[in-house]
Amino acid sequence: MTVGERDASEPDDVPETTESTEPADAETVDAVASSHDAAEGDVVPAPTEPADRVADDTDTSATLGALSAAWHGGTTDDGESLADAGTSDTADAPTEPDVDPNEPRLGAGAAAPSGGVDEAPTRGAPAGAAASVYRSRDERNRSVYRRANPWYRRLARGLIATCLLGAAAIGIYVGARYVQDWLDRDQIPAAGPDVPDVQQTSILITSTAEQIPLQGTLTFDTNTGSFEFVGLAGSPNATDNLTSPDGVEVFAQNEQGLWVPVDPSEPVVQSIDRAMTYLRDDDTADAILTNRLRRGYIDLDDQVDEGDDDDNQRTRYELSLDLASFAEAFPLQWQDFQETAIPGVDDVNNHPVTLWLDDDEVLVGVDDPSTGWSWQRLSYSSAPFEATTPAANQIVDSTTTGQILGVSCTVTGVTFDTALATCDAALEAGRAFAVQAGLADQTTSPAADLAVATVCSTLQGDEARSYDEDGYLTLAGLLVDAGICPGETSLVQQDG
Repeated sequence: MTVGERDASEPDDVPETTESTEPADAETVDAVASSHDAAEGDVVPAPTEPADRVADDTDTSATLGALSAAWHGGTTDDGESLADAGTSDTADAPTEPDVDPNEPRLGAGAAAPSGGVDEAPTRGAPAGAAASVYRSRDERNRSVYRRANPWYRRLARGLIATCLLGAAAIGIYVGARYVQDWLDRDQIPAAGPDVPDVQQTSILITSTAEQIPLQGTLTFDTNTGSFEFVGLAGSPNATDNLTSPDGVEVFAQNEQGLWVPVDPSEPVVQSIDRAMTYLRDDDTADAILTNRLRRGYIDLDDQVDEGDDDDNQRTRYELSLDLASFAEAFPLQWQDFQETAIPGVDDVNNHPVTLWLDDDEVLVGVDDPSTGWSWQRLSYSSAPFEATTPAANQIVDSTTTGQILGVSCTVTGVTFDTALATCDAALEAGRAFAVQAGLADQTTSPAADLAVATVCSTLQGDEARSYDEDGYLTLAGLLVDAGICPGETSLVQQDG
């Protein structure tokens, strides 16, 4: 029964086919196909297998047979190896594809439906005409991402990332604190700081050192050497009040307020000179902590900030100096250290010394309890210092104070001799003493001249004289001590 005679309502039967042993003729195949089309009429021919697919199946079957023969090494019925048989068959004639000829095929059955194959609806796709539309690439990627990364996995990753960030933050914080502590660590004063220029300075010295026994306030100029010194009350220098306008000539003020030249060999003058030698260049900590001493011979025991006010805030450094090791390693520098840094210091290790520095890194204090050398800087300035220069009429020569010179002066008709160089100097100083004794209101008052003339005439006279006011006795002592009119103070007496 031919395909054209087959009832369309009955199920498809498997066509009976006969296997041809001879190769099909191309013209015969075309004729059969034409008669088939004429008999079918409007029946749509079933799709046939593509030619290239048949060729591929043939080649694949031949290749598999050759590989199997080569692997097992078998033989055919004729005694020929399977590998040779497969090779010869493949080369001589095309082999049939390894398919069952009785297997139903779509091309041999009913005609293919004219309509397209409906696409299976996808989950979440819209109904209707849009149900058969494929999802976009982004939608598929998002769907795959959600399935591959469920919420609990994403949550776990977020928690892990948060923990890592927290650990990193803690590590950064701890590291920053460590670095800050390292930067803020206690350390000795830096070498070679940039400090303001110090030309004029005032220093309170409380030294009991054997080489410099000096206690008082010393104000001096670091360039010219001019100075003023006022002894500390209650100390061995309490009565010392010295001035040196040029750093060479020194005057001491006596109880009467006059200035007496002082020999440079006097102990107090020698102590002041040695103190200025140590203090003149003590602007920074380098004056004590020298360059060679910083090479491992300094130990910092403590560092403390003192003072609440910003203007008075200072930093105290408590140090230990290995001076024995330093003296052995650098003998020349050790000698210089003794002469310029600390007076009377011995070459011992663990030598304690305390330094004070202000906010400008200026050295403002040193205390060495072992030697007794101690001082505190009260003020400093870059301006030059001018020490008090005694007036000529205020200078008394101590070697001629008790001598009567041949200089005669006449005041209000009274004549007396003075130890001063001129009468004007004697009268000017005498008027000042009269005001100080309360016998006149001012130096230009006639009462001042009268008081000076009256007392001087009595001091250099032959008879004693009594006065109602005790101011005359005071004036008599001042005039004699100053050399204005040397004489006997016992001649001036108080009445009653």
